[in-house]
Amino acid sequence: MKPIARLSIVHIAISLAYPIWTALYRIPFVQLERAQVAAGEIHDMFSYENFVQEAGFGRLAISTVALLILLIPFRRAERWAFAAWVILAIAYYVPVFLFNAIPNLGTWPLFRIWTLPRSRVTNFALEYWSPILFIFFLVLGLAMSAPAFLGRKGH
Repeated sequence: MKPIARLSIVHIAISLAYPIWTALYRIPFVQLERAQVAAGEIHDMFSYENFVQEAGFGRLAISTVALLILLIPFRRAERWAFAAWVILAIAYYVPVFLFNAIPNLGTWPLFRIWTLPRSRVTNFALEYWSPILFIFFLVLGLAMSAPAFLGRKGH
């Protein structure tokens, strides 16, 4: 395997770290209003924790499948794996990273029904720049591996 292809796999794998990490935060999520109900401060609450947990499981499942595609067929330079990763990048990973990179993206009418609670981060610069950095690594990794997939004869 060529060094550029290995480096592209590393870049794409780095971009997978963010969705896997945030999935592990969302799966055990407990809604803050539960403590207020238990303390008697409020008497009624809208439960959204099941949606957050489902998003965590979905993100973990998609990222695990993407990691398996990356480590097995993508490493062997199979064309369908590259196509699968381009589809995953366009349909899932770039929007996931953009939701965390642009603070008010969820208020846009197009995305109003998809709002989720944000993860807990103490460093706001890291909160703002890390999703953009992950998009960069993902796009760079796919661009670096494109010649290996597109320049050879099909299987």
